[in-house]
Amino acid sequence: MDVHVIIMHFKELLDATSRTEKYETSKKLFCCKITRGSSVNPYVLRMIENFIN
Repeated sequence: MDVHVIIMHFKELLDATSRTEKYETSKKLFCCKITRGSSVNPYVLRMIENFIN
């Protein structure tokens, strides 16, 4: 997927949710930190998993 399409999808999903849900989702995403020298793939999968759940 194109990055722009992903961002637009996130915006659409967040526009449909309540303020509390937006806060909780943002909190989960900001807590996902990648460690130096690690692979990006597990990091992105963890972010997606947190966003979906």
